[in-house]
Amino acid sequence: MTTEGNLTDDGFIIFRDILPSSAIDEARAAMTDPNVDGIDYMRLQEYIYGFMIKSINTSLNWNADFVKYRASDGNNSADASVWHRDVFSCNSGRDMVPSHTLLSYLDIAHVNVLVGSHKNMSLNLADALVQLITKKKTIEMHPGDLMLFNSGLIHCGIFVDVGQNHRRLIQVFEVYPSRTALREHDRNVLHIKQWSKNQMLQTLSRFYIIISVLNFFTYLTVSTGHGFVDCIRKKYYSSEGVRPRLTVVVNTRQPDNHYIMMHTTTDATEEETRRIALLTMEAPNVFYFSLCMVIVLCIVVYVKKTRIV
Repeated sequence: MTTEGNLTDDGFIIFRDILPSSAIDEARAAMTDPNVDGIDYMRLQEYIYGFMIKSINTSLNWNADFVKYRASDGNNSADASVWHRDVFSCNSGRDMVPSHTLLSYLDIAHVNVLVGSHKNMSLNLADALVQLITKKKTIEMHPGDLMLFNSGLIHCGIFVDVGQNHRRLIQVFEVYPSRTALREHDRNVLHIKQWSKNQMLQTLSRFYIIISVLNFFTYLTVSTGHGFVDCIRKKYYSSEGVRPRLTVVVNTRQPDNHYIMMHTTTDATEEETRRIALLTMEAPNVFYFSLCMVIVLCIVVYVKKTRIV
């Protein structure tokens, strides 16, 4: 096993070849059955606890616990294909989020991160552009690798890889070094359940130019502190985007790409969810789109006037 990155400074660490091939085969069997659709979540949880969590416990001397997870096969692009943080601060805008996300890919895949972006939840526009240009890193993940990163690290999945029949991924969210740490910090998190059922981004994520443009505006929103965000009850927000939750049924295969909750959480009301979605994503995105259009228009007008002169 080898490692890449530093959890404190870079915001992520990758454990290469930490999982045995037999464990990967077991996880694939839990996720994919040629005869039956859906995931065997109880079987998958054995993989999560017995291999993913156990591996980071051994490597980091943790006794980790986590809030939720989901498993998908390329269809998590509806919310994972644009720059985002899994948890973000809503008060000072500069607090480092004290939780982590753990990833296990069962197929070769790529993910983009902005190195060190977890250290500041709210940059000015100039610094945000510099960060996007200088700190972007594309990481290739292989079956058997684990990636652990700060929940506040800005990242996005890449879904335009060609020749890939599968992109099976297990995401474990809000991983804490211990159950005590989870109880201490999760009480400061407001969980935002599915706030939209629009799956359009899942289709658009396959088109490089379109997703790149959308990604730019979303990045400006995320890196500059989510625009008009204000605190509603809690210090941090954890959004579940456009995907619903699911209650696991034993000995039954169930749909993938749903959130499976492992602990009781403090959830936003429907009214709070609509307000948060409007203030933290929709309004800022429209603002930055409009700002860019004005800048482009000014450039066009200037060029035309220059040519006339």
